[in-house]
Amino acid sequence: MALLQLKDIGKIYVSDSTVAVGIRGVNLSFDRGEFVAITGQSGSGKSTLLNVISGMDSYEEGELYIEGEQTSHYTQADWEKYREKYISFIFQEYNIIDSFTVLENVELSLMHITNPKLRRERAMELIRRVGLENHARHKGSHLSGGQKQRTVIARALAKDSPIILADEPTGNLDSETSKEIIALLKEVSKDKLLIVVTHNFDEVAEHATREIRVFDHAVASDREIVTKNAAEGEIADTTDAKHNTVRNSLALGLIMFKSKPRLSLFMCVLVLLAGAGLFMLFGSFWEEIKPIIYDQHYMFAKNPGRVIIVKNDGSVMTDEELSEVALKTGAVDTVRIDYAMDLFMDDYYWENFTQNYAEINYLNERITLNVRYDLDNVKPDVGRLPQQKDEVLIRVPYYMRSVFGTDTVKIPETTYDRVIKLKIVGVDYYYDKDAKGAFYMTKEGLLEFSSLVLNMKYGRTDNISGLYAASDETEYFSYYAVIAEGIPVIGDENVASNRPVFYTGEDAAVPEKLTICGYSDSKSDESGAPLKEWTGVTIDMDDCDVVYGGTKSLHVNADLVSEWVEERLHLTYRQASLFYSSDAKAKKQIDVLQDMGYMAALSSDVYKVNNQFEIIEILIMGVVYGIMWAFILTFIALFLQICTKKSMDAFKPDIAIMRSMGIRVTEIKAAIRIRMIMCMLPAVIIIPIAATILYRTEWGGKNLSYARLPEYIIIYILLFVIVNKVSKIHVKRLFSENVRKALKGGEE
Repeated sequence: MALLQLKDIGKIYVSDSTVAVGIRGVNLSFDRGEFVAITGQSGSGKSTLLNVISGMDSYEEGELYIEGEQTSHYTQADWEKYREKYISFIFQEYNIIDSFTVLENVELSLMHITNPKLRRERAMELIRRVGLENHARHKGSHLSGGQKQRTVIARALAKDSPIILADEPTGNLDSETSKEIIALLKEVSKDKLLIVVTHNFDEVAEHATREIRVFDHAVASDREIVTKNAAEGEIADTTDAKHNTVRNSLALGLIMFKSKPRLSLFMCVLVLLAGAGLFMLFGSFWEEIKPIIYDQHYMFAKNPGRVIIVKNDGSVMTDEELSEVALKTGAVDTVRIDYAMDLFMDDYYWENFTQNYAEINYLNERITLNVRYDLDNVKPDVGRLPQQKDEVLIRVPYYMRSVFGTDTVKIPETTYDRVIKLKIVGVDYYYDKDAKGAFYMTKEGLLEFSSLVLNMKYGRTDNISGLYAASDETEYFSYYAVIAEGIPVIGDENVASNRPVFYTGEDAAVPEKLTICGYSDSKSDESGAPLKEWTGVTIDMDDCDVVYGGTKSLHVNADLVSEWVEERLHLTYRQASLFYSSDAKAKKQIDVLQDMGYMAALSSDVYKVNNQFEIIEILIMGVVYGIMWAFILTFIALFLQICTKKSMDAFKPDIAIMRSMGIRVTEIKAAIRIRMIMCMLPAVIIIPIAATILYRTEWGGKNLSYARLPEYIIIYILLFVIVNKVSKIHVKRLFSENVRKALKGGEE
């Protein structure tokens, strides 16, 4: 059975206005061991015949058989596999990949060798065989014509295909070099089918075993010169070595990346711009999208290892009970009155952070501050940790350094709340403007702050009275008290006063007898001296003769408010917090606590359910921002596709050469995508560095959402999807033409 057989083969070229015959009625049969010379005048159809045999051009008539198998039904993908298995092509125009070195060109044909070291050794052996050992590291663009042709021969030999096709291999060479090339072809083709198209038979006459003369697009003569010495045996089939595809694609993609450094740099810049666009998109809109993706309605501050407990019977737990529970469950810390830990402090009134009130307003609008006491987990950038209960370390975004400064002496001395006066002794800066800031206090400060704020918010009853205290006539802060069942608690009325009084409003339903603070057993007088001790004296308000603003009044010292409220809360506050070394350890104690008679939950597990209006709003905003993101992502993809088109076209000749060599199409396509993905690496490195610098600026800190690792991963995934999609579009376009047309630059 012949290796290759052509029966009545005809090829027709059709253009817009003409129909031209390429070859007609060709009947030929070839076998191993033949050195076939195809001769004829220019335009007679020699090269067309070679293109049909190689599968780089189709045929319209007849049938071509390869080892007895018909090929008329072959698709373009089938012809690619055919060339991969059977064909090595040596072109008159060399078709060497100029941006690859001699070694890289030859190694292209050795992808079936899985061991890189063995592949390199085999390539160097062939390069030495064609006399180019000293030029192995030279790029194709730096070689002479003879050196390029020797490289192409080494590349063809490396593939070890059963059929070697050579189209005018000596057409651009001097006579001496031509003799060497023909002799080399004869030497290496003893066990192969070698078909050489030449316009000068004398060049090959010494070695040819057969001459086929083509005239007027048909075979005019076919004569055997020397009996062939065919080597029998089956053709090695490496097309099923699928396990090499990933490695070969990576190696080829890396070669393509480094072979054109300027073009690769340009691509890196384009991908970096696309990545920067994604980062700016994220930074500008993520704050609005984040509530849609992440549930922001947690009931408690999510502190690691924190468990919130309440007794099942609803009764108030004592400090002793809490300590006993902590001991039995291995808790490392407890907070009996933990209300302030879950406060959104921007809900409250702050002043005197700085004289820059624009910055104060911005802080109030954008920064959420939680009260914390775990001082071991924070290290101030400026100042020190709080030591007294009225001292606080404030943690705010980095751009707020213009408010709080970078030097201890610039920290504002005090800030005021309705119920407590705090002294800022340190500032800790962080980059994530969307995260919650914090007021770090001592544990004693946390207790007092929880007491006062909780009662200010929830201590109102029908029996209302207000308490005010002032340090002097110009700088004041306010306290409120409610009298209920003889125990004062904090209320939320705000009536400015410049002197300390205890008063009852005219509309308040005040009990006849009130338990209040006083000097021994006396009531206050018009001098305004405040009561300083809790003596438990019962006073009838009807006996009070101090009138301020038409209201019966009694003077009380401001420090007593904390004592009153703390006593009140210890009698009424039912919740407490236990702290464990980690969430995992805390989770293990939930069942234990429930068995002990407590309702218990991790702080990160308890969240509020959105109402229907919030759910509808979230859905609508999700659709709106989803459309917006889709539009912008499409724009970025189009930008990248348009800008990369010319750079991808620069690889079009190289890809056509690889296809003509029979390199696997799947590997070439994967290599193109891998090269594009490699162009992502600078973006992956540069974007976080540039973002860190940007977050330190006032504009970036205020206007861009801070990206953590999950957000960077999202950005990189989006960038990868865009780059991969753009690569896929380019690959489809580059492989839409047949090989012969692609080699000629798209011209027929």
